[in-house]
Amino acid sequence: MAGALIYSETYTLIFEPLESGSLGKMTLSSLVSIPHGIMVLLVVIVAFMTFFLLGKTEGKLYKNG
Repeated sequence: MAGALIYSETYTLIFEPLESGSLGKMTLSSLVSIPHGIMVLLVVIVAFMTFFLLGKTEGKLYKNG
């Protein structure tokens, strides 16, 4: 239910500008209006945080024996 609510509330913010016409080359950094290098850094940080958190919780989720 929460996912459906979030989707319905953010649909017009995300998809209407994309469907408004020819926008040329679209990238994630241009969509959120931040420099490309900062976007790359944010993606790398989120990836490392995800791997770290999954590594910490993996032992708790899948106990051996």
